[in-house]
Parts: sequence; C-alpha cells; structure tokens
Amino acid sequence: MKMALIHLLWVLFLSVAHATPTKRDVKNNADEYMDKLLINVRQLILEKDMDPYTTINYSFLNMHLSGELHGLATLRRAGPAHLTFNKQDDSIQIEAVFGVTDLKVNLKWDISMGFLPFNGYVSGTAADAVTNVVLRVDVNRKTVRITKFKVGQIGHITVETKTMPIPFWDRILSLISSSVSNVMKNTVAKLLEGPIKAALKLKYATPDPNDYVDDIVHHVREYILAKKLDPYNAIDVDILNTHVSGALLGMGTMGREEDAAMIYKPNEFQSIQSKLRVHLLKGQLKWTTKVLSYTITGTASVTIQDVLMDIQLDMNSDKSQFTLKEFDITQVGTISVHLDVVPIFDYVVSSVTNVIAALCKNIVFRLIDGPIKLGLQKVIDEHAFESTMKSVHTSVLLLLLLLSIFGAVQVLNGHIHGTTRLTRETNQDKTWTAKLIANIREVIRKGLAVAHLPPLDPLHIGSLHIYKNLIKGIESYIDVTGDISNLTLTGLSNFSVSDVDLTFIPPRFHANFYLPVLNFSGNNSLDGTIGSWVPMNTRGVFSVAAVNVIMSIDAPLTFEKGFNVILSDLNFKLNVESFNTQLVSGGGFMGGMVNTVLSGTLKTMFDVFVP
Repeated sequence: MKMALIHLLWVLFLSVAHATPTKRDVKNNADEYMDKLLINVRQLILEKDMDPYTTINYSFLNMHLSGELHGLATLRRAGPAHLTFNKQDDSIQIEAVFGVTDLKVNLKWDISMGFLPFNGYVSGTAADAVTNVVLRVDVNRKTVRITKFKVGQIGHITVETKTMPIPFWDRILSLISSSVSNVMKNTVAKLLEGPIKAALKLKYATPDPNDYVDDIVHHVREYILAKKLDPYNAIDVDILNTHVSGALLGMGTMGREEDAAMIYKPNEFQSIQSKLRVHLLKGQLKWTTKVLSYTITGTASVTIQDVLMDIQLDMNSDKSQFTLKEFDITQVGTISVHLDVVPIFDYVVSSVTNVIAALCKNIVFRLIDGPIKLGLQKVIDEHAFESTMKSVHTSVLLLLLLLSIFGAVQVLNGHIHGTTRLTRETNQDKTWTAKLIANIREVIRKGLAVAHLPPLDPLHIGSLHIYKNLIKGIESYIDVTGDISNLTLTGLSNFSVSDVDLTFIPPRFHANFYLPVLNFSGNNSLDGTIGSWVPMNTRGVFSVAAVNVIMSIDAPLTFEKGFNVILSDLNFKLNVESFNTQLVSGGGFMGGMVNTVLSGTLKTMFDVFVP
C-alpha cells in the first residue's frame, strides 16, 4: 500500500517539480521555487503559533511593554530570486529577499516617572520587514544549506497611542515611540532568525553534520554531569609505594574541535566523522609516598591540555538512526604536575611527578573509553534525531528542482561546467542515439535495478485508500474518500523523440520525449465532492488519460568497450497538457458533469501541487 501510494503521487503530482524550464522562464522557476518555499514558511509560522505572537514582554529603561504582534504570516518574496553557479566548488546559490507586508503590534505600556505610574495602549505598523535569504546547493554531494536567513531592515514604523492626557506627555511619548520601534525590530528578528529559521532548516535543508555532532556532544555533556563524572572524585589509587587521591575537573567541557565531515556514497551519505576536544583538565590531588622508613605527604596541581578524540557515526538511512562506529583518543596533550610541597630529595620529586602524570593519563583514558563512551552510545541510541533525518527526503525533492533549474541554465547558455559539448552528424552518433533510445525503452519496460526503479510500462501501482487531507490543501479542489484498486499506468514506452542532447565529459544524455496519451485505469469506490459542489459517488471501472505528455529524461552514462552504452541512473520530468476522465456511474444524474469537472480539476491539481 505504501509503495503504491508513493508511485501514484510520484506519477500524478511530484514529477511536476522536475519539469525542465525553457530559456525564458529559468528566472521565473527560481522565483516560483522561493514562492513555494514561502508557502511552507507561512504554514510553519501558523503551526508554531507565531501569528499572532502573543507573548511580547519587553522592558526599556523605566518602560514596560506587553502585548502581541500580528502579520508575520504575510511573509512574501520582495523581489526576484537570483541564481548563481560557482564553478570553483560546483555549487549553486539562490538569493532572495523576503518581506513582511502587513506587520502590526498592539501593546500595553506602563511607565514610572518618579513616583507616578502611568499606563496606556499603543499600536504600531511597519511598512516592510526585509529578510535576506541565501540557499546553497552542493551539486556533487546533493545537499541544500540555508547559509543566510537574517532580518536586514524594518521599514518606517508608525506609532499611535491611546491614553488620557497626562503630565510629562512629551517625554513619555518619546520613550513609547523608541520602545515600540525596538519591540517590533527585536521581536521580528528573534522570531525569523530563531524558531522560524530553525524550523525551516529542520524541514527543508539537508542537515548539517555539525548540527548532529553538536547535538550529540550536548547530550553527552549532560550525561557526564548527571553521572558525576565532572568533577571526577573517585581517584584513589596505589601505584608502587605511592598513594594518590583527589579529583579531576573539566571533562564536561568536551566540544567539537573542527567541522564534521560527511562521508558520501552516490546519492546518499553513510557516515559522519569529527574530532572532539577537551581543552583543559585540572586535577587537585593528595599524595603519600614512602622513602625508606619515612612517609612523605603533599598535594599536587595537575593540568592536562588538549585531549583529542576521533568520532565516527554510521547512519542507517532506513531507520533514520545513527550507530557509533568509532570513538578513540588520538592525543592526550601536555600534562603538567606542580607539587605544592616539595620533598627534600630530588628523586622523590621526579618519582611522584611521573607517577601522578602517568596516573592522570590513565584516568583520562579510562574515563573516555569507559563511562563516557558508554554514555555516548546511550545518547545515540536514545536520540534517533529522526525528525531531522526525515527532512533529508523533503530536501532531496527541493534539490531536484534546483538542479533542474541549474541544468537548464547551463544547457541554454551552451555549456556545462567541465564538459565539452559536441554537435556531430556522423552515422556513429546516430548509432549511439539509437542504442540509447533502445536502452531507455528497455528500462521503462523492465526497470533499472541499480537505481531501484521498477518497471514503468505497464506500471502496476496496486491499491490506494483515499482519505481526507491526503495532500494539504487538496480539499478545495477535490474532497473524496474511498478506495482505488488495480491501479495501472500504461503507455510510457510509446514515445517519440523531440530533442536529444549528448555530452561526453562527463558522459550524460538528455532528451525530451512526446507521448500522445498516458492512461491510468483501475477500479474505484469513491464518495465526496469536486470543487466543493459537484457530487461524486462512483463505483466500478475508471480510466484517466493524460493527453499530450512531454517527458524529459536526464541520465548519466557509462561507455564500455565497443561503445556499448549503459544507463547508470535515470531521472524523469513530466508535463501534461490535459486530462480526460471516464468514470462509470460518476455521480448519478450528474455523471457527465462529474467527468468534465474532474478532468479540469486534475489538470489544476497537477499544476498547483508541486512539492
């Protein structure tokens, strides 16, 4: 059932996001991408109860303001988005400016002038709150990063106060105006740059490996403190003729030493590597040693600088779960021992110093390789970071759209970074093209195991249960419940080639194909309405024909000896001109109207619902 749902949504809706743009709408597609991103930002604002934001509590000098902010969900794109390709590191950067167009604040103010308290109400409006946003796409690693999400400015703020005439009004008005301005600026910046950015990053950006490591280390520090490993007071050891006791402090300061590295395999990441560091450990120890018949005692201060550890986390992508593969100490830095009471004999100084240094080094190893490593494993097991990992799937969909924009820009400009575009009319090229087309037809009919692509013609999708709110917002177009069974798609392999492009470094094939009809068929039992007013009560056989389909295929190639061409991957993008629906018993006496309205509605849904 789950796979059938995935296939159906992929064929009907998700593939719209991959439609290759023409030259005139490349910039528009970048704008559309950011607009669709903003739809989800506004949804996040509402889901997080940030519009209205009702918990403003702000003090400025002797002024106190409390109240609520309205309008954050009016966030819109304030200008065209700009797409830049960086050839140095194979990255794409999209820059945009977001603006809040209808920002209002309603506040109660309280102020004390000497011993006299005054209060009243004030409202404010801001012309524009501008937020600068930058997304960076690493083409090789297929990752999306939000590198900038910062409030740049808040436009002219108009303040209106409501109160009875009171003494010192001019001074109070000045304080109120400056305070309201600060409240609006600080609140908007706090919300946009704080929880909204965090929620957006969690939902749409490819997770930063530093975030994973920092989160894990944070929980490990909490574990160290909870288990009373910092300070570590359990030092009580006899070594040879010397007894040492005391405490070691500082293990809870463990942190990430350098940027974490994500180790990739094609189309997915497998593990994260990083280096952790405890900058400084301090020990306060008591020691007792015997020299002949004498017992000598004293205290010692110990410092251990730069304890370094390597950590590697392996990821199970199916379970969105990390496992600890490696956690090893690579360096215990300089150990300094200072004896607060200096014995008379030099060899005693040397002996006690060496014993304490060796002991402290051993304790550090035992702590890290024992309870701290155990705590690290416990933290990783208990904190699956599942919600963050699930965002990878969403960010991949968004990334595909970005890459399609990038590909169109580069192709239409007549070059691709690192490639040589060759236009040749030789018989050999025609032979290669014929082989490619034959290969593609074969892949469509039989599937491609290496890409986990099932056979696509016919594509047996199976059964699907339709429930309310299957897709957010779809109920305004079609609101039905019920079941579809024996769902099958036919016609993918009946294509003709309208455009072919072949590059050799790296080997890649791109083509546009035309299909006169793609047909969905099966059995259905559905009840509900179309467009909120047309009843739909259908039982039995149905078919939906997608008419005049343009299918774009992009595929990396492998050339074997003898110029055999192998497709190592395959990406589809679809565009549909119209839909023709035939439902048996579509809606009682309104059956004909149901077929007509549903055909138009499917086209609208196909155009609107782009992930």
